[in-house]
Parts: sequence; structure tokens; C-alpha cells
Amino acid sequence: MPAEGSATPQSETSALVSQLRQSLGLLRVAFDATGEAMLIVDSERQVRWVNQTAAELWGGAVFLCA
Repeated sequence: MPAEGSATPQSETSALVSQLRQSLGLLRVAFDATGEAMLIVDSERQVRWVNQTAAELWGGAVFLCA
């Protein structure tokens, strides 16, 4: 058993996932706040996310969903 206060691989993974989700949320807020069209594209060249400005330009304010 791990000593009290030591992190297990599962708890470290959970903490990392939580931090990544928070970081992605902050990026989305920042992207939405800009007046420039921005989007996230994956390695397969599929659009995964667009900000409001990009949505208005290309989809009449309809978000593209992955």
C-alpha cells in the first residue's frame, strides 16, 4: 500500500486530466473573447472546435461539432 500522502498512478492521472480539462476551458474562453476567427483542427484535418467569430463567418453562427 502507498504511504499516506503519496500519490498513486491513478490519482496522478486523474489530477493531470483535471488540469488538462481546466486548461482547455481557459483556452476556449480566450478564443471566444478574441475578435479573430479561430479554430482547432486535429491531425486528420477535421475541425474540432471553432470560436464564435469563426462560426459567424462560416456557418451563420452555427457551431461545428466533432
